[in-house]
Amino acid sequence: MVINTNVQALQTANNLNTSSNALAKSLSRLSSGSKIIAPSDDAAGLAVSSRLESQLKRLDAAINNVVNAVSFTQTQDGFLKTIDKAFRRMSELAMFAQDSTKSASDLTLYSQEFVQLQDYVSQSVKQTFNSVKLFSATPLAVTIDSSGTTFDMAPIDLGKSEYTSSLNIAQSLTNANVSNIARLSGGKIQLTVTDAEYAKMKKDGSLTISGLTKALPTTASAGSEVDISSLNGTFDIQNAFKVGALNIIELDGSAGGTTALGVAASWTSTVGSVGSTQTSFVEGAVLTVPVAATGLTYTGTNATGLAAKTGLDITSVPRAQASLTRIRNSIDKLAQDRASLGAVQSRLNFTNEQLTVTKENLSAAISRIADVDVAEEATSYARYQILVQSGTSMLAQANKMPQSALQLLQG
Repeated sequence: MVINTNVQALQTANNLNTSSNALAKSLSRLSSGSKIIAPSDDAAGLAVSSRLESQLKRLDAAINNVVNAVSFTQTQDGFLKTIDKAFRRMSELAMFAQDSTKSASDLTLYSQEFVQLQDYVSQSVKQTFNSVKLFSATPLAVTIDSSGTTFDMAPIDLGKSEYTSSLNIAQSLTNANVSNIARLSGGKIQLTVTDAEYAKMKKDGSLTISGLTKALPTTASAGSEVDISSLNGTFDIQNAFKVGALNIIELDGSAGGTTALGVAASWTSTVGSVGSTQTSFVEGAVLTVPVAATGLTYTGTNATGLAAKTGLDITSVPRAQASLTRIRNSIDKLAQDRASLGAVQSRLNFTNEQLTVTKENLSAAISRIADVDVAEEATSYARYQILVQSGTSMLAQANKMPQSALQLLQG
């Protein structure tokens, strides 16, 4: 029996400290809901759960990206639905305009609505979603997982010729602004026009020529008129290009025959000079172009000789027929694009479902590693609380043990 060193009290104090630390940790776990309070609790588990939590955050961002992409495609389809209705109405108007019982004023009224619908579709092409163009030729990359993997959404390009050929609003071209008209040996028709008229021309557009009867070549004598009525009709604009100061419009007149009308010459030397081989700025093909100074003097019942329009309208049966053909092509292309958009939407929906399931499983994995089992921890908390209370009581008893030595000294 000793007085200076109370071994029992020291042992009891150590046990009490251990129980107190365990009680404090149990309190922290229950209050925080986390099993890992300090890295020393589970070093490997902490590393795994930290990586999984980072992956979960990235997964949340990917889900948000996919949801935004779905909204983007839904907005696209909303516009395409109304554009489809506009094209259908335009085709209906083009059919009405082919009714021979309709007067010119009736066709003008139909044409007014037709032009408004053209303008509506043209404006729809420019729409955006959060400042991003809804319709362009550039695919949009969508993030589909936490690793940053992307897939390209197929673009809906309303700038393709299948659409633009139906949206070229008709503009008039006057005889005074045409310096030469010629049919080449291959059947193509070429016009030499002013800068103002050239600006109206668009590749994949159309041009209607009417009013031509006979013409007298400038180098021919009176009485040598040539029948040029085969140049009347609606033709596709195949090319629009410049050769020096000349503005050349090339039309697909192959269906009208091959008789050469007007004067044309091959250019075989430097670009922009008389006698040069010219390359089209549009298609890159070597072309034979008419000489501006050599033209046709128009004769016949129509003194003005030439009345032409670019673009589409339905002010006459031939133009209505040409318009209908192009609009049908636009409707077919729109149906294909909407089907493609539907495929993209389907993939995005499946991707969203997969990401949601992955998030659920990832959250469960993190929970098994890092989340505290409240029932189990509550049991441990009660145990540690009892140990702390009993340890405190026993430490008080152990501190009294040296007092028994006093009895021997009093003996």
